[in-house]
Amino acid sequence: MRNERPSNEQGTFYVDIPTEDCLNNDSGAWHNVGEFATETEALAFATEHFGADTRGRVSLVPSQMDDWRDKMELAAREMITVLEAELGALRIWQAAKTPAGRLALPDDVWDGMSISIDKIETVLRQAGIDDSSLAGK
Repeated sequence: MRNERPSNEQGTFYVDIPTEDCLNNDSGAWHNVGEFATETEALAFATEHFGADTRGRVSLVPSQMDDWRDKMELAAREMITVLEAELGALRIWQAAKTPAGRLALPDDVWDGMSISIDKIETVLRQAGIDDSSLAGK
């Protein structure tokens, strides 16, 4: 977003995007895509349509932070897959019975598994994965 264009009106804010003339040329031509009465409106437009930051800047090249976020999203998906698998295994072991029909695990182990199951279910729910999608696993 730039406000360097001369204006006949006091307080007019423009949202301009660079054209091909701007490649390796800081004084190249820009194309106007919006004219606003307030800076807030111009920033909101630039943010909604171009992903601008709070100062109206748009990054056309991914930053290191973008790379970090991409890696975290990938890791989060992998972690969810692992948690789902672990949850299934915990449920199987927790339900295991002896030939006499009693729980196969000692009480303290069973209690620890219950706590682990609760924690995993909470994390998965926070990730938008509900119990109905986990029930079949």
